[in-house]
Amino acid sequence: MTGTAKRFENLKMKTSVIFFISFLALCTLTCKKNPVAPPNGSLTNPLQITVQSVTCTEAFLRLSLATTATQRTVTLKRGDSLIVKMTMMGSDSSFIDAGLSPNKTYTYTLLTGNWSVNAQETTLDTTSHNWAWQVDTFGLTNSYLYDIAIVNDTLAYAVGEIYIKDSLGNFDQNAYNVLKWNGKSWQLTKVMFPLCDENGNDQHEGSYPAKGIFAFSANDIWISCVGSLVHWDGKNFQPLCMSLGYGQRSLGKMWGVDGQLYLTGTNGFFARNNGSWQQIQTNLTTEIHDVWGGSNSAVGNNVVLAPMCNKYYFGDARLLKLSSSGTLDSIQWGMQLYPPYSVWFTSTSQVYVCGGGIFRLQNGSWVSMTNGLPSIFLNRVRGNADNDFFVVGDFGVVAHYNGVSWQVFNQLQLPNGNYESVAVKNNLAIAAGWYNGQAYIAVGRR
Repeated sequence: MTGTAKRFENLKMKTSVIFFISFLALCTLTCKKNPVAPPNGSLTNPLQITVQSVTCTEAFLRLSLATTATQRTVTLKRGDSLIVKMTMMGSDSSFIDAGLSPNKTYTYTLLTGNWSVNAQETTLDTTSHNWAWQVDTFGLTNSYLYDIAIVNDTLAYAVGEIYIKDSLGNFDQNAYNVLKWNGKSWQLTKVMFPLCDENGNDQHEGSYPAKGIFAFSANDIWISCVGSLVHWDGKNFQPLCMSLGYGQRSLGKMWGVDGQLYLTGTNGFFARNNGSWQQIQTNLTTEIHDVWGGSNSAVGNNVVLAPMCNKYYFGDARLLKLSSSGTLDSIQWGMQLYPPYSVWFTSTSQVYVCGGGIFRLQNGSWVSMTNGLPSIFLNRVRGNADNDFFVVGDFGVVAHYNGVSWQVFNQLQLPNGNYESVAVKNNLAIAAGWYNGQAYIAVGRR
C-alpha cells in the first residue's frame, strides 16, 4: 500500500469513529427511557360542565374535574365574561349563575390550562299573568271543598262536603261529596263510602265528606274519606276499607305515577298501593298534609315527598322523603316558624314547599320566595314549570308566579274563607275551598 493510500484509509477510519460517537451522543440526548408526552389535545379532557336546569333568571351548573386529575385552578366564563375562578381537585362543584335575562341563550366555558369545555342553554321565558276567573258557590251551610283533580280541559273533579235541601225542601243531612266539571258547569254527586271499623270491616255506607282525590285518567280515579277509599274504574265506584277505624285516622291527599298510588292522612298515616295496599310505618302522630313525587336532581330519582306539621301551633315539622328502595327519612327543614304544608316539583324544576311562606330547595338549603306575597298561610302549591305555578291559601290568597314575579288575584280574596287546594294543567287552573259556610270554587283560564 502506498503512503497516499494508507493516509486515506486512516482518514476514513477516523471519520467513521467520529460519526459513531456523534450518533451515540445524539441518542443520549434524545432517546430517554420515558417518551415525551404528547400534546394536551391527544389526552382525555378532565373537565365537564352540565347545565342541570334553568329558570327565567338562573342557570344551575355542575362543574366536574376528573378524579385522576391533579388540583387545578379552573375558570368559568359566560360568553366572554369571567364569572368565577376557583380551585378544584377531582370533585364536582355546583354553581348558580343568577341575574340572567328570560328567554336568552347563554354559552358557558370551563377552562384550565390548554383544556376547555362548553355548554349552552336557554333560560325560560316568563308566562302570562293574564288569567280570567269564573266563580261558583255551592251549599247552604257548613259546606267545604278540600281537593281538586284536573283530567283535561273538559273534565275535572272537586271533592268535599256540600249540604243542600232535598226535593221536598228539607235540609239534606247526607252530603254531596263530589263535584264533576264538564268544561262549563259543575254537577253535584253523592258517592257512597264504606264506614269501616278498626279491623277493616264495612259497617255501613254513606256519603261521607271526601278529603282527597287523584286521577290517573278519566277511568282511573281515587277518592279518600275517613278510613276508606273509593275507586272509579270508568263504570262504577268500588269501595275499599283501609283497616284504620272510624275516628282514628282520616285519609287525605294522594299522588301517583305508573299505577302506583301514595296516600297520606292524620296521625302520621302514609301508605302506598302498587297492586295491594301497604302501610309505611312512620312512627309519627302529626298529620301529613300533602304528597308529591318523581325524579329531581335536588332530591334524587323516584322519590316521594310528604310534608307534615301542625298548622295552628308549633310542633313537629318535617318533610318526609321516601326513596325508591322504600327507605323513609326526611329532608332537613329546621324552620319551625314556617311549617311545611304542601310540596310540588317536576323533573326539571326546583322543589317547592309552601305553608308558612313558600320556599325552594337550593343546594341543600331552603330559600324564601315570599317577596311579593301577603304574609298569609299557604295551603297548596301546584303548577306546570318553574315559570308557571300557583299558590293558594287562607283568606282567599291566589297567586301566580311567572318565573320573575308574583301576581296576586285580589278579586278572589275571601275575607271569611280559605282556598284549600289548587290544580293546574297547561292553561287551566282551579282553586277550591270555602267562603261564609259555602263551598267555593274558582276556575281560571289563560
